[in-house]
Amino acid sequence: MEDDPKTVFAIANEVESIGSIGIVLGEDVHLFTAELGYWLPEPYATNRASARVLEKAGFKYEGLLRASAFKNERLVDQLLYARVNA
Repeated sequence: MEDDPKTVFAIANEVESIGSIGIVLGEDVHLFTAELGYWLPEPYATNRASARVLEKAGFKYEGLLRASAFKNERLVDQLLYARVNA
């Protein structure tokens, strides 16, 4: 809440908050990078639909992070995407 600039935001529709999105700005040797992350519950996004949104925005699939998150009482995979402006 005290970050300046603000780096975490709610994703909402007209009725309710349905997720969040945030960005972490790189520091030191990562000064020219940022990490973007978002969370949407299953009724609003599956992995494939979510990945397609990233691809349409110019992100490229980089790899699979196996068993890297704990959700619904089990370890699940995460997909890693990147966008490089060169």
